[in-house]
Amino acid sequence: MLSRIDLERRIEEAHGPYHRAIEEALDRIAIRHGQALLLDCHSMPKRRGQAELVIGDRHGLSAAPWISSEAARIARSQGWVVAVNQPYAGGFIVERHGQPENGRHALQLEICRSCYLDADGLAPGAGFDRAARLIETMANDLGAAMLPDHAIAAE
Repeated sequence: MLSRIDLERRIEEAHGPYHRAIEEALDRIAIRHGQALLLDCHSMPKRRGQAELVIGDRHGLSAAPWISSEAARIARSQGWVVAVNQPYAGGFIVERHGQPENGRHALQLEICRSCYLDADGLAPGAGFDRAARLIETMANDLGAAMLPDHAIAAE
């Protein structure tokens, strides 16, 4: 059992600095480019009938809807089976850092482990490069679409 003192120390030494670093990075990017995007990547277990990738934007509260739609389009164009906000709509990180009204967008990407890990779930599997390519393409393409000369057309 974690003591109250240990919990407070962990929050002060790890949790707080981690989130301040994210906020500072998003602020720097938004100041430079007018907007910023956080891709919060997670791993989900394989479940029957579930998509390979779940994009969560807290039902439009952590990212502009067009960004979520574009992220889903990018993933589908690479052959991924995609769901948006089901069964994961986004957790604490995208809730805390996603402020689309202030140009700070955050998407949670839940990728099924079986798509990039071996059968034991302990080492990269055959789909690892595919998953890495997805994240790279999503970051590059969404970033380009968010630049001021593209954003109006995308909205």
